Amino acid sequence: MGLEIDQVRKTPEGDVPVPINVAYNHHHDTAVVGKAARLVEVDRDDPRFEQAGRKYVRLSGMKAWVAEEVEPSAQGLPTSAMFSDGNGGEYRKSLHAYAPPYAQIVESPTQLAGAPMQIDTWNRDEMDVRGGPFVPGPYPRTAYAPRSGPDAIYSGLLECPLTDRVEKVLDSNDTSIPFGKGSGYLRSAPPSHPRLPRAHTSLTSSPPSHRASLAPAPPSRPRRRYRETGETVRFAADRCLPFPREQILEERNPTCDLRTYTGGLVSCHHGWHLLDAEQAVPWPDQPLVYYKKFRVYFQPYNASLHRQVERQDWGIAADGDRSEYDVEQCAAGTPEHDCRKTITGTWMPVPAGGEPKVLLAVHDHCHAPTCLKMEMWNNDTGKLLCRQEILCTPLPAPVDPRTCDS
Repeated sequence: MGLEIDQVRKTPEGDVPVPINVAYNHHHDTAVVGKAARLVEVDRDDPRFEQAGRKYVRLSGMKAWVAEEVEPSAQGLPTSAMFSDGNGGEYRKSLHAYAPPYAQIVESPTQLAGAPMQIDTWNRDEMDVRGGPFVPGPYPRTAYAPRSGPDAIYSGLLECPLTDRVEKVLDSNDTSIPFGKGSGYLRSAPPSHPRLPRAHTSLTSSPPSHRASLAPAPPSRPRRRYRETGETVRFAADRCLPFPREQILEERNPTCDLRTYTGGLVSCHHGWHLLDAEQAVPWPDQPLVYYKKFRVYFQPYNASLHRQVERQDWGIAADGDRSEYDVEQCAAGTPEHDCRKTITGTWMPVPAGGEPKVLLAVHDHCHAPTCLKMEMWNNDTGKLLCRQEILCTPLPAPVDPRTCDS
């Protein structure tokens, strides 16, 4: 009926939570598999991956697990289920569940497997792994997060900045290609470079302060790959869709086109380093070892009670449910209220003439610290359905505000 998750270190005193400002969870995919199914590892260009819809677990190396049914359920029940949460800091110790009698049903579950995307943001020299204020560590040149002062409360690595260790390789260098059509691959740094730290790796605002512009492209080959691992990652055209689906294409947001892309989920993969080529890996003798800890709530299936839910992942930014959006930096000295931006999108869960559906739950997500609030409205009635806002609750004792990490 639901899940609770934490990230912990195993110590002689028991499990100790790892603060989110030490190890950041970007998202996690989890599968529950029954005895009549199995997980199969496939490439993400495999037809079985496309056929899975959103029922997959993302792995490194542009691979994924998909559930393969060995034999159908005699009762006509699902033999596997996928849970994907792009939760960031709020995922820890928060119950993710459906109200009774709704559930994701799995017949005779035998296995729980998952793959989280984690980013190590622990400054070993100046931060306590048990908790405390965040202190920035090494950053690449392309990370724009504050490095000092009262606003330096989060890591600039969270946005997965595109560094000089990642090379863009375009499908075409024809500058007449319309914005949003620039596609290709990414590629990683030569082995001669020092080894670097690795990544396992409605917003309230106004129109962007400037628009992305296109420069002449370098000579291209049909590849984009990461330099040290040799892994290639596809950057597709048309990853931003026209209004009313969303508005960021008409705003020329940099994330819509490989020629203007500055970083994000597409450039953040296992073994992909988040510092520049000349920056050596810090603290190579101080690995951070921790675990994902799950608590699963379930009930024996009751055909007269339980009803299966239809899960949908939907985003209002680039690349569908992955929802990349580049929050462009305002000019220095711009008042905060003049630097807010709002993006919107339109979702049609029921096609015209389709069978009506009931909205059971909405789990919004956007990355700290840029997100102020998210809202969902019914366009037919003008009714507000859901609003989620940033809330940092006061603690019982005086505390440095930088310790508020989720």
